[in-house]
Amino acid sequence: AFFGEPTLLASLDRVATLDTRAAVETWLMELRARLAPLGYAHSRVVDSRVKFLNATTALCSMTRIRMAADGTELPRGGATYLLRKHDGAWKIHALIATDPDKLVGAD
Repeated sequence: AFFGEPTLLASLDRVATLDTRAAVETWLMELRARLAPLGYAHSRVVDSRVKFLNATTALCSMTRIRMAADGTELPRGGATYLLRKHDGAWKIHALIATDPDKLVGAD
């Protein structure tokens, strides 16, 4: 429900376009499967910044901490999202892997 179509993914080693909800769901399941061996349980956002570009477009940068089920902190990471408002709802249309110290500034 949070992702729109299409969604662009840009990580350190690839760029991909997810054109359908099924493609987004497959990517999320694959991500969860890659995190499972680490004992991943959930993520926490510790720093988020939003920059509105216009009435229907915004950038949101955040540092997230992935947590293992035993409470161990997994490596921190950052992401910058391109969000677009359509029919009153904000949807993610791009996810860019970001170094935690390279977040986009807020307004």
